[in-house]
Amino acid sequence: MLSASLKVFGSDNMGTGIASSEGAYDKTNNTLNFMGSMVDPVRKKEMPFRSAVKFIDDNTQVFDMFMKSKGKEYKGMEIIYTRVK
Repeated sequence: MLSASLKVFGSDNMGTGIASSEGAYDKTNNTLNFMGSMVDPVRKKEMPFRSAVKFIDDNTQVFDMFMKSKGKEYKGMEIIYTRVK
């Protein structure tokens, strides 16, 4: 049986930890929404995050990642993917 929940695991060159998140597709907004956690490489503490992949059209996707600091959410990253024609 397939689950409607999606799981994502990833890493980058800022640290050696693995980020993990879980989410679902929002058909109304054509967006994948995820909630997850990763280890902050500077503070060495677990940090929650939220991310979204919005499908703009067949050639464009926008990835946004949001984190919290002092109780306030901020956008930590945005990547715009465009297909080369």
